[in-house]
Amino acid sequence: MVSDADLKFISENSASDARKGLNTLEFATMSVDPDSNGNRIISKEVIKDALQRGELYYDKHGEEHYNIISALHKSIRNSDVDAALYWWQGCLKG
Repeated sequence: MVSDADLKFISENSASDARKGLNTLEFATMSVDPDSNGNRIISKEVIKDALQRGELYYDKHGEEHYNIISALHKSIRNSDVDAALYWWQGCLKG
């Protein structure tokens, strides 16, 4: 379970990238054990941890290469400097 405020926090800290937001939410969900009812309660601290751990994976010869290059091109076309730098640094790390 995630509060609306925490979902907004994820959105605001995902660098205009829906995939990063979804990956953050998935990582946060998997980081918390279910309670006795099977629910996973996700706190802002867990989300902050998930955001810090969210390293960009870059596989120069695999499918992820095309995903990252596509995101980089879209960022440049949309004149989103921050997003373009984010995707570009991911290419450099790879």
